Parts: sequence; C-alpha cells; structure tokens
Amino acid sequence: MDTPSLVAQIAAQLGVPTSIAVAQAQAESDFDPNAVSSEGAVGVMQLMPGTAAGLGVTDLTDPTQNITGGLTYDLQMYSMFGGDWQAALAAYNWGPGNVRKAQATYGSDWFSHAPSVTQNYVTKILGAEVATDGSAGDGSDSSASDVLPFVAIAAVAVIFLF
Repeated sequence: MDTPSLVAQIAAQLGVPTSIAVAQAQAESDFDPNAVSSEGAVGVMQLMPGTAAGLGVTDLTDPTQNITGGLTYDLQMYSMFGGDWQAALAAYNWGPGNVRKAQATYGSDWFSHAPSVTQNYVTKILGAEVATDGSAGDGSDSSASDVLPFVAIAAVAVIFLF
C-alpha cells in the first residue's frame, strides 16, 4: 500500500478527517518515511523522538507506527484545544504551550501572532479558508462530537499496536 493510502486508512480508523491527515503528511514529509528534519523530527509525520516515545512509537521510520503516532498526537491536540483543528495543527507544529500562551495573550486573534511558518503550515493543511474563529474549510463533515470519542480509542490503539 502506498503511503498516502496508508495515511488515509489509519486516519479513518482513528477518526481523523482524511483530508487533514493526508495534507498534513504531505506537508510534513511529502510522505517520506525516512525524512529527517534539521531539528531531528523523523518519518512521515515528522515526530520528535521524545514525543514518539510518549506515544508508544518504537520505530520512527516504520510508516504505520509513525502515522499512527502522529495522528494520535493530532487527536490529543484536537481534544486539548476543544475541537479546534486550527489550534490543534498549530500545536503540532509550534507546540501546545506556545499556542496556549498566544491564545492567552491575544485571544481570538492569536493565530495572526503565530510564527509565519506555523500560519503557512496550518493554512496549507486546512486550505486557504482558515476562519478567524478557528473553524476550517477542510472538506470534512466531522465535528468535535464526531471525533472526540475516538481520542480514547486512539490511545487504546496505540497501546495495542505497539
């Protein structure tokens, strides 16, 4: 199975909108399981070793483990930020502490104060129509109530997969 199809399959299993998952994997590594960033992030979803270890990923270059770990982290961020994909993806890229700090400092205008690399990353994944309220035209019909139950399932899946 090619990597984009694997991303879509795992996204569907975990409850992550496929359009987001596939666009994110493309943005992170162009689907390259052997990609390594200058910061040390590895694999399709460009996981940092510490984050990966916390997600149960033992082989960062194994596409199934890396994608499952990355999408599980997406769901954790999605839950942490109240069902807001804009904030969840910004946290994946910039760190959840930085997003929380920006939200506390700038309120609903926080995204315009994020680094341009983070703004570009999120916009590339969600599409050009990232609303200022954090909603996105991602082409999916998944809402927070559709996805949040999968956070617990994803955590269990990580335990059993690894």
